[in-house]
Amino acid sequence: MDDTVKPAAVLPSCCTTFYEQAWVRDLAEECFHPGGEALTRRTVEAMQLPSDAILADLGCGAGTSALLLAEHYGLQVLGLDRSVVNLRHAADKAQQHSYGQRVEWVQGRADSLPWSDASIDGVLAECTLSLFPDKPQVMNETLRVLKPGGVMAITDMCLEGALPDDLMQALAPWTCLSDTLSESAYRELFEHAGYRWLDGVDESHTLKELVATLKRRLLILAAASQLGPQAAGMNASALSDAGLDLAGIRHWLQRFEAAVDSGVIRYVRFHVQKPA
Repeated sequence: MDDTVKPAAVLPSCCTTFYEQAWVRDLAEECFHPGGEALTRRTVEAMQLPSDAILADLGCGAGTSALLLAEHYGLQVLGLDRSVVNLRHAADKAQQHSYGQRVEWVQGRADSLPWSDASIDGVLAECTLSLFPDKPQVMNETLRVLKPGGVMAITDMCLEGALPDDLMQALAPWTCLSDTLSESAYRELFEHAGYRWLDGVDESHTLKELVATLKRRLLILAAASQLGPQAAGMNASALSDAGLDLAGIRHWLQRFEAAVDSGVIRYVRFHVQKPA
């Protein structure tokens, strides 16, 4: 495997473009899904993949999880993303480490995977399945490339009721909640594709942890913006250049947190298996 980016003729989605922006990287600190490394570890360890197994990371972003899995679990990782900007960023990070050689970066689409039938041991989709417009086709494609007995693991937002229109519009660029499903609808999606259900674990506490982290980051960035663009080692000027209203962001975070508390917004870890 190599750390070069293999291109495909695709255009980034609105959410992909959103996560390419410098101020988003400053705020998220390169981790764009709830639970961070700890949830990634729980998710992959539950897959029970052998060392040197081949795992496809769908929507790998800047490569944080892919490199973690290559380093600590000895996996051969195929990092797929629509954004060449993210993939170049990932490839640059991979070049700094020997285990980066176990990751191959590919620009492509989850509904048209570039791999042959029954060639992959596991598939990981961290907070990305909700972004894919044609979810049934994505499930068909993942089932196709998985070996018999292979496991797909998903962590994603679930919406268990309607949100106010203004909250949905405000959260859409951050979370793509507009196209997510309920937990029961996801389970129906998996089983209709031909997967065998393994389990679903509620990880909604990671959403509250993420909100708390973002609130702390906002306070730091607000202070840094007053002290200068290089304060605290962060590019605080990126937020100012983006025209962001930090107080407004805090308002929407509080409303998001309330929706999590009420159970309308949830975060769930799923494991499904291709029949042997």
